Amino acid sequence: MLFLDVLHGAEGQKTPPNPHDSRQYISLMVAIDRATRKPAYLAIHIPPDADRGKGFFIGFAKDEQVNGQWNTKVVPGSVLNLGFDSCDKDSCVARIREGKVADDKGGFIDLLDEFDSADHLALMYARQGQLIRTSIPLNPYRTAYKKAIAELTAQP
Repeated sequence: MLFLDVLHGAEGQKTPPNPHDSRQYISLMVAIDRATRKPAYLAIHIPPDADRGKGFFIGFAKDEQVNGQWNTKVVPGSVLNLGFDSCDKDSCVARIREGKVADDKGGFIDLLDEFDSADHLALMYARQGQLIRTSIPLNPYRTAYKKAIAELTAQP
């Protein structure tokens, strides 16, 4: 299991988020099938006070240099609205089998492929009607994923 936890707060929040409160983190978890060495599922944990009926939005972005200036651009077609599979006192969770989500064209988007090619993961959800947004750099995920696969490959 691979974990990536991101502490975040609400825009305009006067006090910083509490790093000792697990409910103030967004967590990404990737379960790796030992036999195939491929992801079995991706779980995204959102704080438990999310507006549950609305789910959350996930999208990917890439950094591009244009005329000597760096810009972050959303990857076309990568923004998805996902629902929660469960919610409890600790988090609301979306579980995505094999990391693949149906798109609006009858195909699917492989979120883990996007994790490998994009520079940022953007997440947005509502809490008591207020939009909460955060962006997560994906380089730490890629480094940890490669290490986990290398460790699995080294095991007999």
